[in-house]
Amino acid sequence: MCEVFSARDLRRVECGDSRPIVAVKRLLPDVAQNRQAQLALAQEFFTLRHLVHPGVVRVFDLHREEWGLCFSMELLEGSSAYDMLGGNPVGLGRQGATAGSKIFETLDYLHAHGVAHGDIKPANIFLEQEGRVVVLDFNVALVNARPGAANAAASHGLRKALRIPAYSLLHASPESLEGAPPSPSGDVFSACCTVYEMLAGEHPFKMLPANKAAAQSVVPARPAFLGRRQWQWLRRGLSFVPQERPSSGQLCSAFGERRWFANLAFSLLLR
Repeated sequence: MCEVFSARDLRRVECGDSRPIVAVKRLLPDVAQNRQAQLALAQEFFTLRHLVHPGVVRVFDLHREEWGLCFSMELLEGSSAYDMLGGNPVGLGRQGATAGSKIFETLDYLHAHGVAHGDIKPANIFLEQEGRVVVLDFNVALVNARPGAANAAASHGLRKALRIPAYSLLHASPESLEGAPPSPSGDVFSACCTVYEMLAGEHPFKMLPANKAAAQSVVPARPAFLGRRQWQWLRRGLSFVPQERPSSGQLCSAFGERRWFANLAFSLLLR
């Protein structure tokens, strides 16, 4: 529905900003005049402008140009996890483990602020060159009304008017595939699929969507160098039953343990 360009912000140039280059996300020409598409893009901007976290892409301004609606955001330098996995069929090793911990940390922040992303997958995880891990594409995110949370009234109101299903078939939870709205539990399932791929270099359910994997009783294998405690938490996150999954905060704690990184370094040394 959208495309992203790098652009020079002339207002920043005029004011002497040392970093005037930004990213601009706009609707594709075919849908630029579609009201629902415009609302979806505005919804994404209104959601993101209230979120301040290293793991969330920063947005600047919403614009209406002669060619359509767009918003400017920070220009990231690096690669998506999807692109990096394409060149590393055995996984991303320690980089993947560190990134996984940061993904769970970002989800914990989002869920604490009433935001369910709804489409966590390798293509929406960006790994910057200096180690920052950023979650992208909030165009189907669901914001729940919570006093004091990061959800403006306009943002919450827009979501009620939108029903745009969008998710990765290979990373969506079983309930998402059945039409359920974005939820923290669904995010956990998708994130665990994504982190598993980053660790093992392959899909946990052999490239089957969750509903088909559940029907065939597919059981994911433990990645070779993953510690038992971390695997227990990741395996729970891959459960087909939402009530059995841990929270993003619990996963963040499990993957943030020092012992986990020490075991991983030793395992990689032996490989």
